[in-house]
Amino acid sequence: MDLFDSYLNELHHSRGHLSPSDGLPAEGQGEEDLEDFTLEPSSGASTKVPVHNTLLLALITAFAIDNAFYAALRAFLRFPRQLPRGLVEQFLSQFPDASLRSTVGSYVQRLHIVRYLSQPRLLTHRTSLLASNLDDTGLQKLYNQIIDGLRGEEAYITVHPAELTERTPVAVEEINWAAFLTAFLKCDRRDLGVALWNDMSKFGVKPTAISWTALLDGYDSMKTPEDAEKAWNVMIAQGTEPSAMTYRAIISAFFNAHEPAGAIRYFQLFHQRLSEGWEADRADCIAVYNTVLHGLLSNGRSGDAHALLQRLREKGPKPDIVSFNTVLQYHGRRGEFRLVSRILDQMSEDGLTGDVYTFSTVLSSLLKIGRTDATGLILNLMRKQNIEPNAAIFSAIIDHQVQEGTEQGLNAGMELLRRMERSPEARPN
Repeated sequence: MDLFDSYLNELHHSRGHLSPSDGLPAEGQGEEDLEDFTLEPSSGASTKVPVHNTLLLALITAFAIDNAFYAALRAFLRFPRQLPRGLVEQFLSQFPDASLRSTVGSYVQRLHIVRYLSQPRLLTHRTSLLASNLDDTGLQKLYNQIIDGLRGEEAYITVHPAELTERTPVAVEEINWAAFLTAFLKCDRRDLGVALWNDMSKFGVKPTAISWTALLDGYDSMKTPEDAEKAWNVMIAQGTEPSAMTYRAIISAFFNAHEPAGAIRYFQLFHQRLSEGWEADRADCIAVYNTVLHGLLSNGRSGDAHALLQRLREKGPKPDIVSFNTVLQYHGRRGEFRLVSRILDQMSEDGLTGDVYTFSTVLSSLLKIGRTDATGLILNLMRKQNIEPNAAIFSAIIDHQVQEGTEQGLNAGMELLRRMERSPEARPN
């Protein structure tokens, strides 16, 4: 440990003389290994110290030998990163002591949880990825590791951000509970959802609209609006005030279950609160309206959707690009190019510029009506809106076209790729 401190001091002293190879991963390292080097947060913004994973593992091992988990925790938080599993296994293989290998492995596992909780977006992304793959086993394992960190003699997590200490430097916040709740229900694991809700109560976490919204989102993914409505009633009975996003969640649950009457009923409640002077975040309100637009269209009520869009244009809140893209996609998939053209005109009247999704949707609709010059028309439309196609825009449109899974989309993607190859400003990367 003293040697590691000497190493850091030497790096600080020579940081202006580091060669490129000192600060870059070795050739052949995979994507996971790109975190082999990190920057130490410090009061001096220019104090950058690259520390290799193997040295950090050696330091963690030294603390494990001394049975000093909290010291390892403090050291890790100076250089938080994912330690690749293969590297950890290779590093530990040199130690004949199975007990030491087990202890170091346990330390590394807990420190990875610390990293997730210290960077909430990482945890949200991880739970979302596991849920998308319907990996309920992986979700349960990750969740149990967090719960284990909340209890016992070596607890290192708290449930209250205001109570962070040197021994519990990270917190599992309500947004984390909410992410797991939605993920469990998306995997159709009601039992895990119930267990989580009980854990929240046991650890003194009172659900707010954030948790209730996550619960409703989970029921939405399960297409059980009756459960969503029961949860809504319990929430109201307990005195929790729904947010705009809570309304969005239950409206979506009914629309996606093809029960538009229930969705419209809650949309009317949302409108009633607004008319009574309720001040909700504008962006969240737009999200509600966009959900209603999508729900009306997916339930065959395009006339009502257009009426709502026009009302928003006239009375506000002003529709955003997502609002128009939602309607564009509906008519584009049907090859109704006259309506697509009208919507583009409305966007222009409202001062909105299309995005990648807009142009890809219009491209698809042109292909559906047999326009062989579709890609050229799209490029002209982009330039008309003062958007100069570059590699990033082309790549995003190609990706969207290919993901449609149609021969037309694939051909359009290939045509765009050929245009990129001929363009000095947008060559393929």
